[in-house]
Amino acid sequence: LYNSIFVELKHFGADGLSEFEDLAVEGLKRLLFNQQLNNIVALFEDQTVLNQLELRTSEVLLMIVFEKMEHASFSELGLINFVGNMLTGSYKRMQSRKLGTVISKLVHSVYEKFIPMASELKTDVHLLMALEWPLSSFLLSSIKEKQFSSLLDNDSRGILEAGGRQATRLLEQLRNSPASIVYGQIEFISSRKDNIAGLQTVLGFELNLDDCVGLLQERKAAFDKMKDVVAALVAYFKNVLDLKLLNLASLTSLMEKQRLSQTEIGQLVAWPGGTAEPYDLAYFKLENQREALCRLLPLLDVLRDSATFSRMLRTRAEAQARASAGSATAKLTADALIACADAVLTEWLAKIDTMKSGTITIGEINQFLGQRLVSGDPDARSRLAREFRAFALGNEQEMSAWARTCLQKVESFNKLAKYARVAQLIQKIYEKYQLFGDLTALDTVMQSSGDNRSIPLSQLRAADLSDYDQLEDISANEHCLASLEAFASCREIVYWIRENIPKADLKTFFDLAMIYVGDAGDMEQKRVENFYQAAQGFDSLIYDMLSERSQPISLNHFLRRCDRPFTSANADHSLPGKLRDAGSKVGWFKTIKESQGSVEKSTLKKIQEILERGEMEIGCDVPFDEPFRLLVAPDAKRPDDKTSEFLFEDIRDLQSKLMLIAGQSVENGKLFDHFVNLTDSATSLIDTVKEFRRHCCLLCDSLVIRAHLGKGKHNNLMLELRSHTINSSHNEIEPALQQLSRVLKSCLSEWKALIDAARRKHHVLNYFLMSQIKVLQTELAKFFATINAGQDVSVGLLHLLSHLKPDCKIEDIDEAVVQVMIKKANEQVLIDQRDAVTGGGVTSSVYQTVVAHLEDNGYSDPSVIKQVTRVLFRLRSVSERQQPEDLQQLLDKASRLARHVENRGGGAGISEIDIDCDDAGDTATRRDWATADDHLLALMAPAGDQQSALPADQAFNQLWRAFVDLLDESHRDFLSFDDLAKLLDRLRQRQSGASGQAFESLLAGGWPEDKPVALCLEEREQLPVTLHLFRAAFSRLPRLEEVLLCSEDTRPEELLVFLQRCLCDPSKAGLYVIMHADRLTYELSRQAEARVHELLQWLHQHSRLQNSNVVFLMSDEQQKRFPLCNLLAEYTRELQIKPDRAELCRWVSNRLRGQQPANSQVGTRSGAKIMF
Repeated sequence: LYNSIFVELKHFGADGLSEFEDLAVEGLKRLLFNQQLNNIVALFEDQTVLNQLELRTSEVLLMIVFEKMEHASFSELGLINFVGNMLTGSYKRMQSRKLGTVISKLVHSVYEKFIPMASELKTDVHLLMALEWPLSSFLLSSIKEKQFSSLLDNDSRGILEAGGRQATRLLEQLRNSPASIVYGQIEFISSRKDNIAGLQTVLGFELNLDDCVGLLQERKAAFDKMKDVVAALVAYFKNVLDLKLLNLASLTSLMEKQRLSQTEIGQLVAWPGGTAEPYDLAYFKLENQREALCRLLPLLDVLRDSATFSRMLRTRAEAQARASAGSATAKLTADALIACADAVLTEWLAKIDTMKSGTITIGEINQFLGQRLVSGDPDARSRLAREFRAFALGNEQEMSAWARTCLQKVESFNKLAKYARVAQLIQKIYEKYQLFGDLTALDTVMQSSGDNRSIPLSQLRAADLSDYDQLEDISANEHCLASLEAFASCREIVYWIRENIPKADLKTFFDLAMIYVGDAGDMEQKRVENFYQAAQGFDSLIYDMLSERSQPISLNHFLRRCDRPFTSANADHSLPGKLRDAGSKVGWFKTIKESQGSVEKSTLKKIQEILERGEMEIGCDVPFDEPFRLLVAPDAKRPDDKTSEFLFEDIRDLQSKLMLIAGQSVENGKLFDHFVNLTDSATSLIDTVKEFRRHCCLLCDSLVIRAHLGKGKHNNLMLELRSHTINSSHNEIEPALQQLSRVLKSCLSEWKALIDAARRKHHVLNYFLMSQIKVLQTELAKFFATINAGQDVSVGLLHLLSHLKPDCKIEDIDEAVVQVMIKKANEQVLIDQRDAVTGGGVTSSVYQTVVAHLEDNGYSDPSVIKQVTRVLFRLRSVSERQQPEDLQQLLDKASRLARHVENRGGGAGISEIDIDCDDAGDTATRRDWATADDHLLALMAPAGDQQSALPADQAFNQLWRAFVDLLDESHRDFLSFDDLAKLLDRLRQRQSGASGQAFESLLAGGWPEDKPVALCLEEREQLPVTLHLFRAAFSRLPRLEEVLLCSEDTRPEELLVFLQRCLCDPSKAGLYVIMHADRLTYELSRQAEARVHELLQWLHQHSRLQNSNVVFLMSDEQQKRFPLCNLLAEYTRELQIKPDRAELCRWVSNRLRGQQPANSQVGTRSGAKIMF
């Protein structure tokens, strides 16, 4: 159809039809571009079809094929033939250069794609393109024709011609001088042999390509084999010898990849035709060591497994290095190391020959093998077997003939020698500790071991070890010898422990000793710990065995007593050393033991003084973590005595000391119980006070508890609360503190519940932590109490409010306050007293009544009414229901304010109105707006005398009830949660936030409406996904309050408030993301799991759906380790589209170029701190 259209257009030849022709071209492009490339080729396989195509049709067809070829495989022969047929059939008929432009564009595009590949392969890009691009062969042959060549532009023609020249140069090099091919190019040539063959045909070059490439591959393989052998030898030297002795830089540099890749293959390995050598060493400059290497290299695998050869090589190399440099140490070159290894090999083989002949003795063999092979530890047997396999030089048959027999004899003798060493130590212990029993078996084994040491190997028979089963079991423990040696050498400390520290008091001694050395340093404390562990580990020998020495102790019984020390040594390999260390410090431990009596007396004295004259302060301002201080008044009987001060850690330390000596007498036990109760109460009160402050309770933010611990004190328990103090007297301070602790904990729980209820009722509060809410409550209260509050507004307040209203200004706050006050006045309903007589009261709000009154008195100007209401309702605390006389005063004041505003011209600002111009009544009215403390004191005044007689817990509880009752009202210095939420909602309503777009396309299966979403992603993908979500939903970066980046340092309140904010958000357009949910600590993850579960249940119970879109991001491999991740497993979904990181980077950069709001301070979770 389209071909017919072009035929008709050519027939008419009318220039006015060009637009119609362009339309036809566009239609044909769309038709073909949506087809698969193979389908297009199949349509034109018949040459007859190609010949019938109109020139314009051929041109469009080729353009589409070339564009698709940029994204398709070039390996299909049918496609290449098709393009060739199209070109040969079309370019001869074309009168324009459009086809040439298309081909030139294609050549340029392909050339650009080959540039990075050529850089990576370190080869010429023109050559690579000529070899890799199948159309290059066709185009290289076509440009020989002048007519086709003239269609191309100069650059594309130059690219093709440069490829031809590079290909010709490569072919000439393969034919004339293959040895000049560099090492790094051989693999490139081999993998592209077929491509080179195709170019060879196009260029008409005569060459036996298979032979040339085969020769290059064979020579490269020969060099690689030699290189691997040399590298293995170098690695062996580096592994066995001290690197300070080696100078192998020149040899290793020859094997560097970059150097080899640029070296001609003819320089690396001998070319066929020369003298054949078993090792080609010329390139490595090791020709002088050929004979030595011919001996070493065939045995290299065997020598690497030989511990004896390695030890002998180390010894000789170190000696040679010292000898070469005199007193200093010289570095050995590769030649020197090879010569050294060759000499060692000769000596090593000679030693093996003596073992074969049997003339060597067991003692000489052990000396040759070394201690590591004959030590008897669990790994020594396998090491010894591996060594004898090396002695057989890889000959398994020879191994079975002599090496196996020799190995059996060596193992048998060494086992017998170990039995003899154990027997010798046991006998020494019996002598040292004056034990007695039948040890005949030990004498036998020691005699057998000594007799066999000097017998030649050929005359030695394997020992019969069946008579020494007892020693077999004990010797199998690798710490047996060390433990027996330590116990045998530490007689003094062992006897001192047994005689001075009963077994039951060992832990007590340790605790007291740690207290004694508490200030001495870590070294002394570690010494005490080691002593205690050693005494515990050897207690079966120290206490149990030595108590039995009055009767014979058989060998079996002694070995059973050794079970515990050996088991302990398996768990702590340093246990024998700890016993020896304790044995060297006997005098030091005696000093500690003697000083324990003074520690006990000092501890009891301090505690008695605390209980008699101590005053405890909780909540006091001290530069320590715990707000605690205990002061002990001076003793009146000692004029030089001074006040003592104890911090909380000092009290804990005294409690630990008292715990150690509590059981020594009944009095100590009672003192301990009394003191522990006091410290427990103090701990509970400290935690409660800290929690009150952490949760910003107005009543208790400066709570200080003072308690006099001595008996007979008046007002011995005091609570200081802001401007109120509670004094109470108690006969026993201990139960009073316990009861006060319970009451405070109950009040704390109630305060937390109030906060939680306020957050659930007013979602806007969830944008702030409690410390921030407290700032807002106190700072914004000024705007309700005075018209000039904006004069001393802090930057911090504007910053907090900028989370709700970007670039928040004082005028915005002032206007929102007026709206809140008017709304409250509208909510307060009055009954019109004029109609009360008729029995049918007419209701109206305070605000409506004031406005009606102003209008009745002729003040109908809206600007005047606005000015009056802004002043009137800001400065007055309106009760729930006004009395008639109070209402009349309010209306009179409204009239005065209206008259004053009108006299000023009606346009005066609020700050310019003198509201106290008429009389002092205004000032009195303003005092009705009290502070929270004023209100609290007023409520408590009637019960003042009665309260002073109450116990502290009851008095505080009464005060707490009054405090809770006043929380629903605002004060001059403190806003209620309700009023604060109304103001914040007003500000938030003025915010011009972007509306959320549809989320459906982001997740597979659509976005759930009433459930959170969990995505399991790699950590590096979580930030791009977060940005992608906000970009798709809002076309903006995330804000500070919308993203939480979890870590081990995340604060509990920060996490829990964020969860409340996101899960309870009533806005359907909201989006919240919690990144790295698996990075939370386990405890915080547990709290988060509980809060998420609780909030979802609360939403369900109150028939509310989760409206906001909440996304948790976590790593898949961490999912089962943390409670929160376990809970989120059922909400796991899959992301539909993986974000493009490069595109995101560009988008983020463009967004960050915009100016930040004036009061915005970027935090660590803000979108402006994005790093890829």
